[in-house]
Amino acid sequence: MDTLCDQMMLKGFLMKIPDWITKYTNTLNELHQTGCKVVELGAGSGFLAACIMANSNKPINYLATDAMKGDDTFTKTYFKVQKLNHIEALTKNPDADVLIINWPTYKDKWASEALRKFKGDIVIYILERGWEVVMRMMFFFEELSENWDEQKCEPCIQWQGLQDSLFLYKRKMSE
Repeated sequence: MDTLCDQMMLKGFLMKIPDWITKYTNTLNELHQTGCKVVELGAGSGFLAACIMANSNKPINYLATDAMKGDDTFTKTYFKVQKLNHIEALTKNPDADVLIINWPTYKDKWASEALRKFKGDIVIYILERGWEVVMRMMFFFEELSENWDEQKCEPCIQWQGLQDSLFLYKRKMSE
């Protein structure tokens, strides 16, 4: 966060959507009594990371990453985002407790690859829910259905008219 103006803008945003960001951050706070280690993939400008860190009441070791391919450049950033792809981010942080996947791209398999590589027990992702999305991301949803149980689904901030939701999954226990 660069300036007081940025901080005030962020706080203003938090005041406009307190339910969404509070639920999101409370979910992270509930996961571990002493804090947790989070790896975020697809962090973009770091806006979500900044919101979570500004609203958290427990220590969070937070790594925001983005592969930053093609046009993924931002004139404004809100949190330090490291240029790492999903494999690099998870290799660098094999002991992460929580994996956050933001708006995975439909045409790539990085989200399903990240789920397979991730060793922790909590996955949170933001994506539209619907048949078309499931069909475009079949490998991601197959991995989720085989190895993860949905715990929560909450509506969240909407980008570009999409009907996005925040989903929280816990790893299925081995039998």
